[in-house]
Amino acid sequence: MNAHAQPALLSPRRGLSCGEAAAYIGLGQTKFLALVGEGKMPKPVRIDRRAIWDIRDLDRAFDAMREDQAEAAANDGVDDGWGDDTP
Repeated sequence: MNAHAQPALLSPRRGLSCGEAAAYIGLGQTKFLALVGEGKMPKPVRIDRRAIWDIRDLDRAFDAMREDQAEAAANDGVDDGWGDDTP
């Protein structure tokens, strides 16, 4: 075996650091942490002093944000009966 062989790649991890979680969602850490504070993204699991985000929780939160956005878009333009054309 070659003494300089590359170590095996790690398999995908379930727990992500803050920076990894933010990147996974496609955001910077500041915006990601703001969404955590607003309750739109999950809070981390604490392991000793480390904050770890569960990738499954991130997926659920992202899906919920997308569903909320789709619902809001579907409700845009819906006649609520309070139109200006009423005498």
